[in-house]
Amino acid sequence: MPARRFQCLMVTGAGVICALVGAVLLDSAAADSGGWKHPDSRFAAIDAAVQDDNYTAAQKLLADLRGEAKRVGDLPLQGEVQERGKEIAKLARDFEKIGKHLKTLKKGAKDPRASLAVGKYYCVAKGDFTRGLPFLMAGDDEKLSEAASAEDERVRETNSQLELAERWWQCAEKTSDVPERIAWQIRARRWMLRARPAASESQRATIDQLLKQVVLVPEKIVIWNTHNGPSDDRGAEAIDVSLLYQGTVVWNQAVELPFKRDQESFVMLRPKRIRADQVRVEITKHHNRGGGLGEIEVFCGHENIAAGCEPLVDAYWELNEQFVPSKLVDGDRSGATGYWLTDNDKDGWAVVPFAEFGRGK
Repeated sequence: MPARRFQCLMVTGAGVICALVGAVLLDSAAADSGGWKHPDSRFAAIDAAVQDDNYTAAQKLLADLRGEAKRVGDLPLQGEVQERGKEIAKLARDFEKIGKHLKTLKKGAKDPRASLAVGKYYCVAKGDFTRGLPFLMAGDDEKLSEAASAEDERVRETNSQLELAERWWQCAEKTSDVPERIAWQIRARRWMLRARPAASESQRATIDQLLKQVVLVPEKIVIWNTHNGPSDDRGAEAIDVSLLYQGTVVWNQAVELPFKRDQESFVMLRPKRIRADQVRVEITKHHNRGGGLGEIEVFCGHENIAAGCEPLVDAYWELNEQFVPSKLVDGDRSGATGYWLTDNDKDGWAVVPFAEFGRGK
């Protein structure tokens, strides 16, 4: 049975259950549809065209935005347009490769080979499992078809979630294609995290061991500021962001973080492609009376792997439960609520160990 790995492998020390994991991930189904969306609203129309597989329109809109960025001398926007352009160009090439398969399927023909190719395009290249799973179900890869057929956002029983995680894990183990392997591992990870809060001690220990085996290569890091409403007295103006793997810093960047009173603000970083297991954000310049951050997102492919983790911080303001470190990964990016605050006149740091879920706070 697929669940045997979870039932038989024993590891000591179950750790602390993160109550946020299940709630955050159960609410993340919408992230399956259309893939990753740019946090900058100026890219919204471009992302909508990408979601519709209209790459001609996406590239035209991107060219318009590039022209506007040059006109006003916005160098950061010019750089981001270039990076987003590379991503869209690759998606366009991948879409062209499956063109003949799409034509076959649109004619109503049952073609398992074509279905598999289209399913992989949507799930792996675009991160759009909502559209991709039906194609995988009809594809000629038995294990992928079984995993896709077992997918159901209404699944709540721990053993069923673990069985589904195991199916995706087996799919990852049998492929030599790196992007596929990462996509299926992260899909397995999603179901393991859903199962973890209600899992038995032995199951949870096994889950934690497998989570450490998932290869996580962050592609984007988005740090959201706080503006704490009318008080306007706490937040960050400059931060130092590091990726670590097994305790060693593998990438680092210092950057200013925009602070906007009564308005959400963020900075998005594109780190060097390297395996990591945690992100560390140090506030190097706080705003007015103290530091604070609204949300930390780390995207591996199209999945925010920081969601529902258990952040560690050096301190939080007056030990007030309203500003605990878990607020950094609760999905609230507004800056007006759901934020972490440092002590008075302190900068502070936060670590999100996205490869572990057995840590204390």
